Amino acid sequence: PPADRHSVSAAAEVTADVASAALTLVAGARYEGAFGARVGAPDTATHGWSARLSLEQRSIPQLTVRAELSRGLRFPSLFELYGDTGYVLGEPTLRPEAGWNGSLGLRHVADWAAEAGLLAVEVHGFASVVDDLIQHAQNAQGVSRPANIASALLAGVEVGLLADLWQHLRLRGNLTWLHTQDRSDIAARLGKRLPYRPEWQGYGRVEAY
Repeated sequence: PPADRHSVSAAAEVTADVASAALTLVAGARYEGAFGARVGAPDTATHGWSARLSLEQRSIPQLTVRAELSRGLRFPSLFELYGDTGYVLGEPTLRPEAGWNGSLGLRHVADWAAEAGLLAVEVHGFASVVDDLIQHAQNAQGVSRPANIASALLAGVEVGLLADLWQHLRLRGNLTWLHTQDRSDIAARLGKRLPYRPEWQGYGRVEAY
């Protein structure tokens, strides 16, 4: 059956540069609302606020330090609300995810590679404590359906590489380690990893031009 969803958002952001400390501060807030319906399913309408505060420090040559703290929402997608096949069902009553997110990262741009081109390495640590996390679960018949988990922890580290050398070679890559933990009230799930979220994930690309 046909389904639709409409969304509205309004955002504001302010940036402050402290030149004497090589520091940039950013504060932002956003209001979001979404509503929609599908034939044979109840109407959905949700709304809420998100906010974030971040800083970037560049006082050490070749090194940028970034930190961010945010409280945000993620609304369920059409796929999560309504599914698409007999084996992936939707759940029209899903609530939006809400969580606290924090990250700390370092970016190093190597000056010794300046003559050859660009070489940058990034390392980021991140953590999220999420309420009403939307998570698919599969039953004994192989049918998957999303549900709001009471609470979950997601934390990890990501390493990235970016290089553009000698005007002929581009390298892109990243490796992510992710730890997840179900903190719901269901005894069979409490403390276990979340499904469909791999512990290790990587990407690599080499391009000659």
